[in-house]
Amino acid sequence: NTKNKEKDSDKKGDAKEAAFVELATATRDRISSNLTSTANLRALREVDVAARTEGVVQAVLVEEGEFVKESQVLCRLDDTQLQIRLELAKERLAQARFQLEKAKTKQQKAAAQIENTRKEVARLQRAFDEQLISARELDQAKYRLDELEHDERGSSSENREFAHRVEELEGEIK
Repeated sequence: NTKNKEKDSDKKGDAKEAAFVELATATRDRISSNLTSTANLRALREVDVAARTEGVVQAVLVEEGEFVKESQVLCRLDDTQLQIRLELAKERLAQARFQLEKAKTKQQKAAAQIENTRKEVARLQRAFDEQLISARELDQAKYRLDELEHDERGSSSENREFAHRVEELEGEIK
């Protein structure tokens, strides 16, 4: 009879031997054997924690393994160096704003001088056309106008440079 069962299992492609099972009523008793095993455990989710800035930790506000909420403060850093850098950046920003205002005033002054010199050149041109002044006087006024226009372009460039610097420092402070 056992030989027939082996033939039947070979026919089915089952190469495993049959295991004997014993039927018994469950009873309360001592455990007769212990099972020891090792395994690799993995967290359900992993979270990378990164610092926005560097510094010495003054206080740890949560313990390892505690649940935390998004954006919860985990520790408090010594911010003395950060405060010093912030104050210095604020001072540089104030200087840049002052320089920007100075450059704007300089550009406005140059624009007013250009307008006045253009009027003067036009007046001298009429006087020259009527042969009341020499070409040299007219040329000197035109030269002054060219110089003022050149200075105004420099002031405009300076103005843009200081405006950019102010934006840069404001971004650094935020």
